[in-house]
This record gives sequence, structure tokens and C-alpha cells, in this order.
Amino acid sequence: MENLPDLGSTAVTAVVILVFAAILIIMMVKSIPQGEEWTVERFGRYTRTLRPGLRFLIPVMDKVGTKINMMETVLDIPSQEVITRDNAMVSADAVAFYQVVDASKAAYEVRNLDMPFGGTFSSDDFFTGHQAAAFGGTTSHIDFVIQNKGHSLHQAVDEWHAKAQGKAAIDYGFHVAITDLTEDVLAEIPSLVQAGIPSLKLFMAYKGVLQVDDTTLFRTMQ
Repeated sequence: MENLPDLGSTAVTAVVILVFAAILIIMMVKSIPQGEEWTVERFGRYTRTLRPGLRFLIPVMDKVGTKINMMETVLDIPSQEVITRDNAMVSADAVAFYQVVDASKAAYEVRNLDMPFGGTFSSDDFFTGHQAAAFGGTTSHIDFVIQNKGHSLHQAVDEWHAKAQGKAAIDYGFHVAITDLTEDVLAEIPSLVQAGIPSLKLFMAYKGVLQVDDTTLFRTMQ
């Protein structure tokens, strides 16, 4: 009778092992639903993308970063009333369809931080955008600066430096979008190169907001 094992402690040990094994399996095995892709981060750095089906992670080392919906999504654009050239009132509305084609870029790529457009701003600022970039292994970022009407190019650059001040987490640089070309702005262009900004951007889209005319394009390229 003295040599009989302690069945109570053995049962407790077995339960602990089973619970631990169940936790490991839950952490390791992932079922990715159709229409989604999940990014994987190993110690905080993006490593790969999981596609639909049964997938496996290394417990503790790997974790799911972002779950991305890869299906086509409908964006309903509110109706807007506009006046045509012949002074007629027209109500215009639209429906846009968009789809993410690269989950890793959708989760980690940095683009257009704190950018104004049509009365709104892009959702990421320099901190959140750079944080995502760093997690994805990107260590530098070139953002484009938007010149406001009536402002100089250097004023626009100073404004973007202010956006990055205290928020930038990786190396960054700028290239400048010209929206209001005057003689003074034209004369500024060489000084931008001296300031470390060797490239310019001129929009041929976004009419009435950022688009420039052919004269501006030609004079800038001269």
C-alpha cells in the first residue's frame, strides 16, 4: 500500500499538460476563412501572409498581425448637387468598387501621411504610418508635400516637417507637388534641390483639387 502512486496529483498533472497542449494547438493552428488574408509577425516583424485554409504558426514566436478583407467592397458615394457650365443644376452620385490585392502592402505600406484631400485627411499620420512601416521592415519613407494655393514651396515643406515633428519613427524625405505655379514658385525650384528635395510632382488627375494645366506642366519641366 505504501508504494501506490498518488492518483490525485497524477490527475492534476495530466490535466495541466492537456490544457497546456490545447493552448499550444490553439496558438499554432489557424483557420483562415475564404475572402480573408492574415499577416504574420515574428517578434514584431512581418514575415509572411496566410491565405485561406488551415495554416500553422510557431507558438510564442509568431502572432497574427492584421486580418485583411480581400473581397470586393462597395463604397456608396453620397449624392452631390453641381452646377453645369450652362447653369443647370445636376445631382451626381456614384458607387465605387474597390478590392485589396496585396494584404502585406495594405497592412504595412506607408503612403500619403496626414494628407489633405477634398476637405478630409488620410487616416494615418507620421507616427501610425511609420509604426506600421517599421513592423513591416521598412526603414525609410518618401512622402509628397502638397503646396497650398498662394503658398511657396518652402512653406509647404515647413508644414510637412511640422506634421512629422515628434511623430516620425523612421527616416523620411519629401518630394513636392506643385499646385500653384507663380514666377516666385518657379524661381524656388533650384533651392529645393539644395534643401535635399530633388523631385517634384505634378498631378494630371483630381481636376479642381490638385490637377495642373498643360501650361504649368510645360513651364515646370522647362
